[in-house]
Amino acid sequence: MQVGWSILLIIHGILAVFLLGAITHQAVGVSWPVTKRSAGFFGAVRGVNGMSYTNAVIILFIVTFALGTIIYPTYRVNVRTVLQEYRLFKPEGAFEMKEHLLALSLALLPVYWYLWRSASEANRVARAGADLHHCVCGVVGLPDRSRHQQHPGIRIMTKVERLAAVFGIAFAIIYAPTMDFNWTLATYHPIQGIWQLGRAPPLGGGSPAMYWYGFIFTSALAAAAVTALAALIPDKLMDRVPWRSLTWLVPLGAIIYIAYVLLPYATKS
Repeated sequence: MQVGWSILLIIHGILAVFLLGAITHQAVGVSWPVTKRSAGFFGAVRGVNGMSYTNAVIILFIVTFALGTIIYPTYRVNVRTVLQEYRLFKPEGAFEMKEHLLALSLALLPVYWYLWRSASEANRVARAGADLHHCVCGVVGLPDRSRHQQHPGIRIMTKVERLAAVFGIAFAIIYAPTMDFNWTLATYHPIQGIWQLGRAPPLGGGSPAMYWYGFIFTSALAAAAVTALAALIPDKLMDRVPWRSLTWLVPLGAIIYIAYVLLPYATKS
């Protein structure tokens, strides 16, 4: 059985490297674009069409995430206890932070796909600049202009794209206090293989009570309810909200919140 877990861990690590490479190429292509490919290595990397990586990034993320959730109980039983025994709080805290970042990233996948799904060489540079312009307007508090006043490179978000953004934003807002105050819908006991509704204490026998899955369930259901209500709001009102900016500003705020909650891992010894 240990060999099987080791194989899954190796595959998980390899897929994570592939995912990191795809995201890196996409980030470089959109943040430092060139209009023409050059012979040099960096010019070639900058010349890639970042939108062509979208499906690969999503598939790699989902598969890597799924393998991680399968391996996670083994970590909690066999690895985390060792970290706690040897008082290695910083590595333990780093892993705690990673699992929450993954949950937030999972919720942002729908809006990521909707905003990046149309790949073409013609709109790569223009769209990257337009999205950057849109984000800057949101940061400095400039309201969205009407359709005929908007920059020609900015594409109006469709209703489905806005709702995907609403889901990701709502998930981030709800997830941070959910993990802080332990508002979990379910508890998993890995040694016994038992699920319980709500927050439940450990069953004993050295089995930890795992709440992370419940945090995701709680946040996803609440975010889905918020998204359903948002679907009833008229499009004219929804168009006034800088959704592209909020889809990264709000998760960033949630990350800061979570990092503050986990700060004791970095300070205690």
